[in-house]
Amino acid sequence: PTYGTNTNLVGTPYLFFPFTTFAGVTTLYCITSNGMYYLNGTAWAAKEAVTDFITTHRYPSACSIEDKILVTSSEKGLYHAGSGKLSGWSGYGYCPRIILPYKFRLIGFGEYRTGNSYTVPLRIRYSALGACETITETYFIDWIDGDGIEIVGAIPLGPYIAIFKDKSAGLLDWIGGSSIFSLNIQLPTIGLLAQRAVVNV
Repeated sequence: PTYGTNTNLVGTPYLFFPFTTFAGVTTLYCITSNGMYYLNGTAWAAKEAVTDFITTHRYPSACSIEDKILVTSSEKGLYHAGSGKLSGWSGYGYCPRIILPYKFRLIGFGEYRTGNSYTVPLRIRYSALGACETITETYFIDWIDGDGIEIVGAIPLGPYIAIFKDKSAGLLDWIGGSSIFSLNIQLPTIGLLAQRAVVNV
């Protein structure tokens, strides 16, 4: 469907993301099968840094952190819109499927690597404190508890992040110290995680 006053918005829309800067300016972004676009007044304009962002793997993820808008897919990797790939993450070739800010760190869920078949769909990788581009090969945890072979979703839930595997769900919490994070299984097999309830079957 037509949206805006021109035909620059090309491809199948996968994700709309409103981004508000620290200065209070809000811009609407749209990620499609052809790339990433933003609404400039009433017309759509392309963000060249992430053109052809999605081809095989759909369902991109976006978040805002450190006054930046970041986008990712498990195929193309992690981008800062307007300036290209995040150097720290692209240096290792990491391509998270889902990204979220949490406790002043950038968290990537599900790990894929460009250029080869190396994938760890249950890996959770995090950045250094207050530096979303700074990572090392040791900044990760693997969620092996509970049923399921890949992480398919992650959302903020109060002071936690609710993480969904294809067959179970859990809560990510920041505990500090050498472990940094803890993962507690809430639904080991089949159940429902709602705003104020956890139901186990």
